[in-house]
Amino acid sequence: MVLRWSGAAVALGLLGVALLALPFRLYAVQTGSMQPTFGPRALVVVHRGEPVVGQPISFTHHGGVITHRLVSVDDKGGYRTKGEANETADPWVVNPSEVIGGVVWSVPAAGYWLVYVKQAPGWGSALLAVLGLSLLWSIARELDGPSEPAAPDLTPAGAAVLMPVDQPAS
Repeated sequence: MVLRWSGAAVALGLLGVALLALPFRLYAVQTGSMQPTFGPRALVVVHRGEPVVGQPISFTHHGGVITHRLVSVDDKGGYRTKGEANETADPWVVNPSEVIGGVVWSVPAAGYWLVYVKQAPGWGSALLAVLGLSLLWSIARELDGPSEPAAPDLTPAGAAVLMPVDQPAS
């Protein structure tokens, strides 16, 4: 049992390291400025790298992360962006150093869960849920019994079972 839990902990640790090493980041869309493409609470998967005009991009702005569509690149290399639901382009120019990357995938309403598990109570409750489900699974498997019927014991009552001397008992 301890070995199983240790293996699961190591696997989760390796998964975490692998996710940090990949060129993708996850963000939650906070507002409706990108509707109908992304609604509030959508999860967006952002690929770090050079964005393309017409692609939604995520970038930092005043300490937050914004996801808007890249509409043009000015002659100084600055990016002009616009939210899909906004009537005009954003009043600021995004510097290339502020760009996190381009959005390559989204999942509606999954951003809510990302925000939830990034907080200590959310992370703790998710961990407890996984541990609880694992415990319930173990109990259910034990109650279910062995998957194959055991071979019947054909040894007569009171008979001694002898092992050859040159073979160790298993």
